[in-house]
Amino acid sequence: MSDLNRRDFVIAAACAAGACMMCGSLVEAADTATAAGGNKVDVGNISDYAKDGVYDKLADSKKVIMVRENGKIYAMSAICTHKMGIVKLKGKELVCPKHNSHFADDGKPKSGPAKASLFHLGIAQNADGTIQVDPSKKFGENQWNDDGASLTVKSA
Repeated sequence: MSDLNRRDFVIAAACAAGACMMCGSLVEAADTATAAGGNKVDVGNISDYAKDGVYDKLADSKKVIMVRENGKIYAMSAICTHKMGIVKLKGKELVCPKHNSHFADDGKPKSGPAKASLFHLGIAQNADGTIQVDPSKKFGENQWNDDGASLTVKSA
């Protein structure tokens, strides 16, 4: 075995660390896709979101946060844009416990290390009334009003 000089060792260590980080990201992305079934996720019916507010009951299992606000329902990724922690409702705020990032109801960052808004996800309603979220369709903040980023709630 040849002796590594300090420079070669540092380069090899940096390459190994980079490879480990890539593997971790790929595993986490695969876990997210698996949790979401890799496809569309059934999140219930409009009646499950009868009042305006934030619903985080699917944050752990499906990585989805549902919001009803001003006649619209939309889905957000529950994955923090800082270090991929799971964002949960804490009081009246969305909080990532990993590094204490705080987000407004619409997903915009309020405080903490996260600088980017939570992604809104594709959302549609089936003929039977079931709402489906498509985690593969991500809408950045400048796309939140695009078709497929929210559902309009019809008044009763």
